[in-house]
Amino acid sequence: MSNDPIKQEKPVTSGQINKLTDRLRSILEKANFFNDAFQQILEGDQTLDSDLLKFFQERHDRCTGTIKRNVVIDRTRTAQEAVKSIQKVRPEGFINNEVVDEVPKNTGLKEEVLSLVHLGESVSVADLPGKLADMGYELVDFYAFISFIDQNQNLADEFPVVTQWNRNCYALASLWRGVRRLSVYRDDGDWRDRDRFVCRPLRNSPQSLTT
Repeated sequence: MSNDPIKQEKPVTSGQINKLTDRLRSILEKANFFNDAFQQILEGDQTLDSDLLKFFQERHDRCTGTIKRNVVIDRTRTAQEAVKSIQKVRPEGFINNEVVDEVPKNTGLKEEVLSLVHLGESVSVADLPGKLADMGYELVDFYAFISFIDQNQNLADEFPVVTQWNRNCYALASLWRGVRRLSVYRDDGDWRDRDRFVCRPLRNSPQSLTT
């Protein structure tokens, strides 16, 4: 399997799904599984569907170079409440309470497909929005970021996950020396080539047609 990112984003076809189903059927028919145990897996394994999805999702992510996740965005809490919720899992980091308090209040719950975009190069805070717009993306708001991290903690253990707003305010989740961290701060520096950015597709961009 090639490690080169796939640029085009067309939906999977029924033919591709049928091909995968045929391969899986062939593998299972050759496997030495017992009837009762297999039936127990089908009927009693509560994580079977999510485990299968994760298996294919990880391989899909490697091929596309962009990670996509369905996220339920919770805007029912204050920004401070959202930070404290994440701090139960990510106890370390730098929190500027003035930045948190300035986060615009939103309301309600909404499900979206969000993308974790990797530029693969250093970029300044000022240039980041334009770079992402050229790719058909925009950075998510604070509440969408917190919800993304809350539902995908493992991704922020693999690499730093970021959003920014109001020019130089940012939120960053990462793993540093084995400790999970969350920072909400201001900075005019550069983002590194390792960083990933939580984004949503710009309206009418090619990416918006595939979510």
